[in-house]
Amino acid sequence: MKNSTAQIAINAMLAALCAVLGYFSLDFVNLKITFESFPVLLAGMIYGPINGAVVGLTGTFIYQLLLYGMELSTPLWILPYVIVGFLIGLGVGVGVGVGVGVGVGATIVNVTLLLPL
Repeated sequence: MKNSTAQIAINAMLAALCAVLGYFSLDFVNLKITFESFPVLLAGMIYGPINGAVVGLTGTFIYQLLLYGMELSTPLWILPYVIVGFLIGLGVGVGVGVGVGVGVGATIVNVTLLLPL
């Protein structure tokens, strides 16, 4: 799909929303509940896998840069959002049921493999 100016502007707004939603979270001792992935999921579902990954990359990078600065582990915090945005876009392109399955699978991978890092 060709990127039009309107689509690039919408991706930028979704990335900014992702960065802002990262600040509004419920922090417990070992658990952080946030809605920062919703714009990534929307971009993946509406515009496809590439745009979902770009919104995840840009929004989470901005959030990480503003809150923590550039550290060695910054790419490890960005990577799950890029993967989820891409996989949701692929899954929805195939069918809604596959998209939900990919979303559940990505959540399980995130909790079991990436969260302990």
